[in-house]
Amino acid sequence: AGIPTGYIGTNGIDYADYHYATVNSTPESVEIYRHLRGMLDAGVKTCAMEISSQALWMGRTRGLAFDSVLFLNLSRDHIGGVEHPTMEHYRDCKKRLFTDYPARTVVAGVDDPATPYMTEGVSAPVLSFSTRDEAATWYAANIRPDRRGDRLGVSFTTRRHGKALAGEWFLPLPGDFNVRNALAALCVVCEGFGVDPANAKDLLATASVTGRFEAVTSPALPGVTFIIDYAHNGVSLTSILDALADYAPRRLICLFGSVGGRTKERRRDLALAAAHRCDLCVLTADNPADEPVMDIIREIDSHFPPHSCPRIHEPDREAAIRSLVQNAEAGDVILLAGKGHETYQLIGARRVDFSEREILKEALRERALARIM
Repeated sequence: AGIPTGYIGTNGIDYADYHYATVNSTPESVEIYRHLRGMLDAGVKTCAMEISSQALWMGRTRGLAFDSVLFLNLSRDHIGGVEHPTMEHYRDCKKRLFTDYPARTVVAGVDDPATPYMTEGVSAPVLSFSTRDEAATWYAANIRPDRRGDRLGVSFTTRRHGKALAGEWFLPLPGDFNVRNALAALCVVCEGFGVDPANAKDLLATASVTGRFEAVTSPALPGVTFIIDYAHNGVSLTSILDALADYAPRRLICLFGSVGGRTKERRRDLALAAAHRCDLCVLTADNPADEPVMDIIREIDSHFPPHSCPRIHEPDREAAIRSLVQNAEAGDVILLAGKGHETYQLIGARRVDFSEREILKEALRERALARIM
């Protein structure tokens, strides 16, 4: 919207013409401050930063003062092993962002049941967004799937402070959860930074996020849509599969695995999310680390209830992607879940180059050439 902006989060660090990869969603404190200094020197006026629960726990963000702090939702994740010991610890670490840091404004999604706890005791004004509560600062209704060419998205109407804003809004990312994400962003930028809603509406229609519902299509496979997404726990996988089902695909196919050595309860949640939503699941490697890939796959498979969708076990993720390209048929929607923006795999102690996007595009080119020959 014309405001020079930097970003620090899961997708790395971006500002001006610079991009830096990061190991953690929220980097170590020295790295944060170094890049904030770089942003100031580059003329950046605003930084949007993802603050993880572990960063708050470890004190990586200590000393920062925020203009706005934003709460989206809370679900069970990052529990056990080297991560949070309990769900309560995870929740309370997140709450620190709203109670321990000065902010001019708190923005919160009132549709989430954890919001009253998260916003209890905050001193700043609380603004809200919702797809259910018309009293929210930003409210969206009449949400419907909307496919524009190759772009799967949603259309909706919206109210700001109870007043309807003109026309139908379009977001090229599907699902109610993405509408809530968009409302959160609108609430921050329009209420906190003075962006004109009409301008925001136009810009929202062009929104994209690397590795978040990233659609890939090819003339070689008309009517087939591949989706690259970072969904890596039960809640996120459920949300995206439900959103994709709204487009009535001929087959809904999902490829996924789970990380090795930690958050093992995700494996059950992922299996239950996919079991009756997919026509086919391909269980494969994610970031196995020191755990044998087939052990992870077998554990995920063990959590599928009886009479679930058919599953294929393929420990080689690249081979699995190539097989899906070779066997895709018109009308299929194929979700590659879990890697998203990542361009590596963690195998043993090594960080191995692995770009799902490039593998997919290469496989599509090969199928196109095969058709010509």
